[in-house]
Amino acid sequence: MADETASSAYFWNSIMASPLASAAPQMSILADLVSTVQSSAGQVMERCQHEASTLLAGRLEADMTLIGQLAAARSPGDLVVACTDFISDAASDYSAAIGRMIKLEIEEAAVVSNAATGDDLRDVALSAQIVA
Repeated sequence: MADETASSAYFWNSIMASPLASAAPQMSILADLVSTVQSSAGQVMERCQHEASTLLAGRLEADMTLIGQLAAARSPGDLVVACTDFISDAASDYSAAIGRMIKLEIEEAAVVSNAATGDDLRDVALSAQIVA
């Protein structure tokens, strides 16, 4: 047991005397940056998955509504109106969802950049609100 303690102390003393000891503050900064990036990426991924799930649920509901409208159609004009409305709503829904996901990505980039450089990129994140 005494040999283990002595070899452990020797190991740590040799580390502290090496050039690695001077890199410790930079390693700490890097570890904090990696932690921030991982946390931010996980939150954005979760929010994007929620956005995609919400979009898909809404589009499935619209699919079922379209089927009912097609079954109830009395003329070719009714079919055209139902399909045109469906396609228009789908384009609008997908566009809005993509805009919200892009906004999330821009906000994440601002958080990561701020963590890495200290630059405050809230203006970039604010401009992302125009997209959504």
